[in-house]
Amino acid sequence: MKLTIEHLAPYLPYGIKVLRPDSRTILKVEGIASQLLIFSEENEPDWTFGIIQGNKLILRPLSDLTKEIDHNGARFVPSQYWSDAPWDMLNMTLGTLYQYLRDPGFFLPYMAWQKLFEWHFDAFGLIEQGLAIDINTIKS
Repeated sequence: MKLTIEHLAPYLPYGIKVLRPDSRTILKVEGIASQLLIFSEENEPDWTFGIIQGNKLILRPLSDLTKEIDHNGARFVPSQYWSDAPWDMLNMTLGTLYQYLRDPGFFLPYMAWQKLFEWHFDAFGLIEQGLAIDINTIKS
């Protein structure tokens, strides 16, 4: 299997980063043009481009839902966030997410998908397929 636009697109509004094929460079993805990724580099005014293949999304495994994460400077436990949310997640629980993993036909509310993408969780099983890298394995 290979990384596709369908895998990338849901994460684009949320500042997703990739590990480049050199396994050292991490860049933020700004968009997609045809089969090219558009990157922004720190301290560089111009965008750079690269083919989709060979890049790996930097994502969190679903097992991190019960752990404290740091996202955009905020530290929280995602599963606790959902249980404390002021809006109705249609009784969303961690068990519901695990049910989805066992039964792909299971209904998962759109708001839950949005949060998974926003917090950079691996909603498609890309880490296991070698198309993404676990954020916990990246050294700062």
